[in-house]
This record gives sequence, structure tokens and C-alpha cells, in this order.
Amino acid sequence: MPRVVVTGAEQAAGVSRWHITESEGELLEAAAASVPEEIHHPVKRLEWLAGRALLMQQCRDLGIRWKGVVKDQHGKPFLVQSHAHLSVSNSFPWIACQLRHEGPAGIDIEQPRPSLLRVLPRMLSPTELSDAGDSQQKSCVYWCAKEALFKWHGERGIHFSRHIEIRPFTYDLHGGQLTAALVTHQLRRSIELQYVPTTEWTLVYALSEL
Repeated sequence: MPRVVVTGAEQAAGVSRWHITESEGELLEAAAASVPEEIHHPVKRLEWLAGRALLMQQCRDLGIRWKGVVKDQHGKPFLVQSHAHLSVSNSFPWIACQLRHEGPAGIDIEQPRPSLLRVLPRMLSPTELSDAGDSQQKSCVYWCAKEALFKWHGERGIHFSRHIEIRPFTYDLHGGQLTAALVTHQLRRSIELQYVPTTEWTLVYALSEL
């Protein structure tokens, strides 16, 4: 199966990836489950199956007994009867997962594309928009960072442009770290994120709270 082998910082942060090349029949066998009836779109069905297969493999690697996944009232996923922290993202044909024993998980994978630039004003503050400029690659990092921090927090009621702050950064083709903050009337939390850019996709995942 095309689970991507990760090493170094990604492995230490509990990150795993899957490149979907299988048919639905092949993924059904790997995931050992049927797709929920409400999922009809062929691509969404493949993503669901690959995500489940990836999680099952990662649980085995970490010695976590697999009993399935449930979601809380905010839609945040959790492993059944486990205290491990979980976050999943997909951008067909890629699936990314972060599974860790300590600290909240937050991950997002996206493919840089022109359409991102059109919706960024709804997600970024004026300062962030100015820093991103017209760079499709840097804009994708901002997008993923916002999504990853939203998943890390795991509760609704968060406005991406007002409540999630990404500190301006110098884009590096080899990747790097970001400093972000979640700021509302009730709280302020700072977190360090890692971004990994490639020609095919951009990945951002949580490291630690500052």
C-alpha cells in the first residue's frame, strides 16, 4: 500500500501520509470497513477509506489498540477508548494524519492552486495578506497553518482572519517553522507549527504550545 515512509521531524511529530493510487475495492480490503452510506462521491469514498487504513496502520505502529473513530460535538475526531490525539486532512490523492500521545494534534495538507488566492481574503488578516503577496506557495502555507491550528483547537466559533494569527515569515523551499496564536476574548494560546512544501502539496502540522 502506498503509505509514504516519513522520517525525522515528521515521524517525531506523529505525522503519516498516504498517496491514493488504489481502487475502492483495494482500499476496502485495507480499511476493513464499508464506506458510510451518506458518502456518495467516488473521490470522497476513496479518501475515507485511505484515511481509515492510514490510521489503522499508524495505531499499530504506536501500539494503540484500534477500536474505531468517533467525533465530539464540535466534529473533532477521537480514537475510541484511547487518550491519543488525532487530526486528519485530505487533498486528493493525498491523505495526511497526525497521531500523538501528548498534546493536541492539528494537520492540514493542500495542493497549491490559483483558486486559493481568490478565497484568502476571507481567511487572512490584512497583515497576513500583505506578507503572502501573490505567491501561490506561500499563500498555501498560510491556508494550511490556519486550518491546522483550527483543528488543533478543536472547537467551533473560531473566525480564521480574526482569531487565528500567523506571524509573518520568510518562505523557504525546504520548509520551516511558524509561530501562530489563537486569540479570542476568552483565551490566548501560542503554538509552533512546521510547514513542509513540495511541488505537489503543502503540509502544515502542530509541534508544541509555546
